[in-house]
Order: sequence, then C-alpha cells, then structure tokens
Amino acid sequence: VGGTTPYKDLEPYVELLTQHYSLLVYEPIGEHYDYIFKNEDINAVVNMYYVLLELTLPDGVNVSAFTGHCFGGEIAYRMAIKWTQNTGLKVPMVMLDVFWRVDPLHFDEEALMKMLPQELVDKYVNAIRSYAHAMHMYDKLGRQGVPPLHDGDVVLFRATQVEPESPIMTEIYESAPQFKEAWCEVTSERSMDNAAFWRQYYPDMEIYNMEAHHMSMLEKTHAQKYVEWIDNYLKNHQSSK
Repeated sequence: VGGTTPYKDLEPYVELLTQHYSLLVYEPIGEHYDYIFKNEDINAVVNMYYVLLELTLPDGVNVSAFTGHCFGGEIAYRMAIKWTQNTGLKVPMVMLDVFWRVDPLHFDEEALMKMLPQELVDKYVNAIRSYAHAMHMYDKLGRQGVPPLHDGDVVLFRATQVEPESPIMTEIYESAPQFKEAWCEVTSERSMDNAAFWRQYYPDMEIYNMEAHHMSMLEKTHAQKYVEWIDNYLKNHQSSK
C-alpha cells in the first residue's frame, strides 16, 4: 500500500517484488479519497481495501506479507491486523518509514495562507492547497490514537537522512520564515523518532536504519533489502513449520 506515495516512486520496490511474488498494489489514496472516503474514517478505507484483497485473492491462496510506505504503511498495518483476526493466520508487516500521530492535528489553513506574501500565494496557490489537502486527509484518516497491536511480526525500515525541501517550499520558507515555523509544526511527525515510537509497542521488533531519506529509500538499491528480508523471513518460517 503506497498511501500518498506516487506509484513512480514505489515502482522499483514493486518490480523487485513481482520477480518473486504476485502483488496487489493499491493506487495512491489521493486518487480516490475525495469521491470515496472524504466523509469516512480510516476503518472505511481498511474495510474497502480488504474487500478488494478478498475479491482479488484466488481461492486457497494466502497473503505472505503486508507492506507499505509512510501513510500507506499505516493502512497496510491495519489490514495485516484484520487479516490475522479474520483468518487466524499470522503474516509479517513490513513498514517502510511509517509514522503515527497519536494526538489529532488541528491547523488553520487560511491562517497559514495569510502568512504568505500575495505574490507567493498567486504563484503557488495550487501547490500549497494540495499540501494542505493532504494534511487534512492525514488528520481525518490517520490520527486515531495509539496503534492497535498486530499479532504477528513487525519490521521497520526507517530513513535516517533529511529529505530535501522542494524548490517551491524552499522559496516560500525564504520569503516567509513564520510560515516555515507553522508548517514544520503541522508536519512534525516526519521528524519523530519512529524507531523509538514503535519499540514502545514491539520491544523486540527488527529495525533497520537506511542511509537514505524518506523518498530515496524506495530506490532499487534499498528496495532490494526489503525484498531480501521478506524472502528470508518466509523461507525461515516455512522451514520451521
């Protein structure tokens, strides 16, 4: 599950996985959020995605693993829990830089816009509104208290480098430092220690630090490590049965 990660960024990981497995890949949620989930909660997303999984999965075939990047990892995590609850079968959850905000985030989009010089609003209004739209979506779907526990193995691959700012945000920050401060608060979970967060719930979980940032960790050289982990996990657990 990619969540809001563009497919082109997930493609190296997807292509490597298809060399070993059959996949069900969900399109970015932004492609269908407004006309399916805008008035729903995260449970509606998980339930619909799960039904699609059931409809797609051939008879007698089980899921080998769930995996997802960023917000997609949160959705996949919930799907893994639902799969185990419904089938009694434990499957690993492979998280790629997955965060989780326990407390709801409330921010005033119009107040943020007022911090910007009018020329920047005119120049980048669509991009800024797009960023804000995504944050509203995350807040509605992803801010739901502490994570429920998965009765299966959970592994986290986490980025350790800071993601470069886009040229648009760089220009905005230089012209409006107060906007930068406010926006960094809105997006603060991206700077959280997600390893420490997840260890609260899974003290013995495997965590791997990747020498990459949030998006570059999806490049082929890194994606190979995620696929190798899945290969080895399934091999070891099949042989132990």
